[in-house]
Order: sequence, then C-alpha cells, then structure tokens
Amino acid sequence: MHDRQMRIVYLSNAFPPGVRGHFPALCASSHPQETRMVQAISRLAEVSTVGLLPRQFWGQLDVVDDSLGLNHDLLLWERKPEPWHRWRSLSRLRAFYNEHIRRHGVPDVLLVRNLSNVVYNYFVRWLTHQPVRPAIVTVLADSGLGQPVSFLRRLRYRIKPATSFLGS
Repeated sequence: MHDRQMRIVYLSNAFPPGVRGHFPALCASSHPQETRMVQAISRLAEVSTVGLLPRQFWGQLDVVDDSLGLNHDLLLWERKPEPWHRWRSLSRLRAFYNEHIRRHGVPDVLLVRNLSNVVYNYFVRWLTHQPVRPAIVTVLADSGLGQPVSFLRRLRYRIKPATSFLGS
C-alpha cells in the first residue's frame, strides 16, 4: 500500500461561496448536500473541483460572503449561445484535466454529479477514450434512480436499462 492520499477530481454543480447568500431563490436544494459531501471527502483525499454555473450568475460573483460554497479549481459557465459556450467549457475542462495530470498525475477517481450536464457528459466520453484514465464514478444524487430512462437517452449515453442493474 502506498502512503499518498487518494486524488479525486469532482465535476460539480455546487456554487462558490457567496452565491447562495446572494441568490437564495435561485440556489438548488442539493447545493448544501453537495458542498458538505466534498468537504467530508477532503478530510480523507485530495479533491479538486470543477463547477459549472448557470447564466443567471454570470458577472455577479463579486459579492463574497460566508455562505456555504466550494472554491472551485475551475469555474465553467452555461451561457448563450449554448453551443459556443459548451464547446468553450469543454475545451477549458480538457485543458484543466491535462494540466492537472501533468502536475499531479492521473487522479484515482473522477466523480461526476448525475448525467444531466452536456459539458460533463462529453468530457466523460472523451475521457473513456484516453489510454490512461481514473475510475469514473457517477454521483446519482437527484437523478430519479429507478425511473425509466428513455430509449433515446440510453442510446445517446450508452446507458443500460435500469432493470439490468437494479434486478427488477
């Protein structure tokens, strides 16, 4: 066994500090749970986080307070025009990942919150084609586990039907 900490990269939807306090009506209820999960994991492992924020917060993150949040290593945005900004975010995420592995080596685990984010989905697809990659773990927080997944979505993301791994 080696004596280094496990290295984790987490693709998150959690907000940076200050967002929840400044935009309480827009902040998702999963944000505190996600933030506390990362804080707990950081006690046991080295965690780097990437955050993807909605366009409503663009240009308004200058207000920093002590509200719960994650100081992301990389912050990406969902903005209009979506195709351009998604491509740009994906390019930035790949560059961040390549720089991360150059500096620290391949992480042990890539945690991804749900399968609903286009940028993260394309990044995971790209990563699965890399010769050396971390274990990829999907955090199925509020993803409707046990609900039927449409044929087109299964086809698009190569998801096996729920019955094959839930036993029903």
